[in-house]
Amino acid sequence: MVDASSKDDAAVYRLSDESAIVQTVDFLTPMVNDPYIFGEIAAANAISDVYAMGAKPLFALNIVGFPSDKLPMDVLQQILTGASNKARKPEYILPGDIVLKIMSQNSVCSLPA
Repeated sequence: MVDASSKDDAAVYRLSDESAIVQTVDFLTPMVNDPYIFGEIAAANAISDVYAMGAKPLFALNIVGFPSDKLPMDVLQQILTGASNKARKPEYILPGDIVLKIMSQNSVCSLPA
């Protein structure tokens, strides 16, 4: 239904005449100094992409690029807590996190969260 050619906030895949799946993913750079608030902002941004497509958020996964060699893991925990708490407000499920360790400008590796 909706793919990259439409330049929308999300992709939409029709399941039937009555239902479809809306999929979106974003990467944001921090725009505030508070990690908890940044997590809230990132979650709200993702939620708004789904609402912009006329859909209801059902679940989400966090995906985070994090420079663990430069920042303490407590900062990551604050980001994920902010995102998780924001996700609870519209009551959709946040089943897990994907954390990518940023090793250089062009490489990442996945880490369990």
